[in-house]
Amino acid sequence: FGAKRALSRRDLARLWGCSDREARRQIAEFRAAPGEDGSVILSSSSAPSGYWRSDDPVEIRRFVRETEARARSTFASLKAARHALRRLEAAGQTDVLGGVKNG
Repeated sequence: FGAKRALSRRDLARLWGCSDREARRQIAEFRAAPGEDGSVILSSSSAPSGYWRSDDPVEIRRFVRETEARARSTFASLKAARHALRRLEAAGQTDVLGGVKNG
């Protein structure tokens, strides 16, 4: 409980005796619903980095802001990629398998 007790995904995988991929899947599953006590699993890419359980509104608010900023950035990249793909497809620049044709 609390950011000061954050654990990296690598540490969690070691503790759980599983692969990094399985730890990522398990974390996502745990995060999908709040705990019975109302706590949630948070993470941060800045110190203290890692994952931890919290019911602290300040920690949760910080996590929400960081995650929303990351989501906006991801969606901006996705929008640009979709736009480029539409332009290429409209110009007939993709082959039957969906790859870009060489000039």
